[in-house]
Amino acid sequence: MISIALVVAAITTGIAYFVDWLPEQASEERQGIDLVLWVTVGICIFFFSVVAAVSIYSGVKFRVKPDDLSDGPPIHGHTGIEILWTAVPTIFVTIIATKILGTALQRISIAVSRSTGGPYDRY
Repeated sequence: MISIALVVAAITTGIAYFVDWLPEQASEERQGIDLVLWVTVGICIFFFSVVAAVSIYSGVKFRVKPDDLSDGPPIHGHTGIEILWTAVPTIFVTIIATKILGTALQRISIAVSRSTGGPYDRY
């Protein structure tokens, strides 16, 4: 299953890297914004690869026999898995939010240091 995830990640990373989706840099702020974008894309590629690998593996491994028309056993929730699939996305969203906040604060401090004393710089 790990090899499936690596293949899917390699294909997705190749598409993300070699397709030119961003315009030319027109401002200094773009570097920080691009970093936030690529961190977010990297996290999305990771999750997509894991979900695609599990889906492909499950579709091949647990394929129903042609003459089997019965239902599977009723299985109820697993608390550990539910905590895991709540905690992991929370951690990654926190990483993205921290990166965005850091970039925004850095850009604000650059703008304040360059201020020229215009009418909106009173505060």
